[in-house]
Amino acid sequence: MSPAFDSAVAIRVGQALISAGNALPQAVPLTLALVGLTACLAVVVRRVVGRGGVALRLPDSPSPLIRRAAAAVAAVEYNPPLWTALGGNVGTIFGNLIMTLRGHPPLETTRTTVLLPDGGSVGLDWVARSAADATASPEVIVVVQHGLCGSAESVYIKELAHVIQRDHPSWQVVVSISRGCGDTVLTSVRGFTAARTTDLAAVIQHVRHRFPSARRVCVGFSLGSSLLGKYVGERGAAEAGLSAAVMLGPAWDFNIEGSFLNKPFGGWSANFLVHGLVRYLRRHATTLGSSIDFDRACRARNVREFDEICVVPMCGYANVEEYYADASACRVAHTIATPTLAVSAIDDPVCSVDGVQSIATIGEGLVIALTPTGGHMMWPREFGATVCTRFINAVLSADDLNPKS
Repeated sequence: MSPAFDSAVAIRVGQALISAGNALPQAVPLTLALVGLTACLAVVVRRVVGRGGVALRLPDSPSPLIRRAAAAVAAVEYNPPLWTALGGNVGTIFGNLIMTLRGHPPLETTRTTVLLPDGGSVGLDWVARSAADATASPEVIVVVQHGLCGSAESVYIKELAHVIQRDHPSWQVVVSISRGCGDTVLTSVRGFTAARTTDLAAVIQHVRHRFPSARRVCVGFSLGSSLLGKYVGERGAAEAGLSAAVMLGPAWDFNIEGSFLNKPFGGWSANFLVHGLVRYLRRHATTLGSSIDFDRACRARNVREFDEICVVPMCGYANVEEYYADASACRVAHTIATPTLAVSAIDDPVCSVDGVQSIATIGEGLVIALTPTGGHMMWPREFGATVCTRFINAVLSADDLNPKS
């Protein structure tokens, strides 16, 4: 439904309710009048909240491929829910609640494991395709990298997987489960980090060997999208081994002021996220307990403090600032050659959009899309999945695409 049609309908409904009240008992007209006024006001708020649509930032001299892919993203209609007018925190909380209540059927997956050189391992959850489509080899493999402590059961991953199953049955979704996340076993003293891209490289190489004739794309969410941005920035298009990449809700610069990592008590996000990390640590206490100050880590008040206690010594960084600088994809954004879409909301309270300002030069393959609202990955229903698949389709349909190999 277009915004203009939506507006006209709501206003007519409001007017009808007000008119109908004249023939009813005294208390009823007032109630109906308030309902009608609310309906009209809701449309006005919705139009203001979504005003401006999606803003795009492209390389200085974008190629025809990047222009075509960016146009496909710009064509996706942006109609934000009303509650996003109350800001990124409220939008993220309500969005998560509604997405969870609305739900999606559980994904039917098959688990395989990728063994890593240091003894670590990554789980791969292959999402089942329909019986009719599963008989043919997939044309596209979509590697999905979850957010902090996520898994194939994360609601945002299920939404993407169901959209792909519905609209692109020839695509195969596989969710990469980071070390020890979900229900995987942590097989080394090194847990997952925001900076180690070699695990993702091993996953993509594994997929490449298993399906050599299929095109490969990767979609990252939140922390996983930041890792993906660093991965494609560190490697040229050929070495990355991807036809396209999509980053949803990335943190471009982990060291910027205002980042959730730098706010000890700066809102629900920092405290909520650190609880997930502490649960991860307690679940793998036997493996990790002797290599870190376990008791102190379990008392961490925020993500930054947790990383300082756990990740810094585990990975040999001098301090947390060095770790965050290494993890920040803004350092390599200018070298991104793989066609890559990065989508952020201006009011994201978790991964601050201010990190985009740290990017002085846009790499030749990078398109940055900014939405006026959306909080942390809580855009309108299926918006994230839609811009993702539209961008990938536009890239894959190009005649000048890199070879599959």
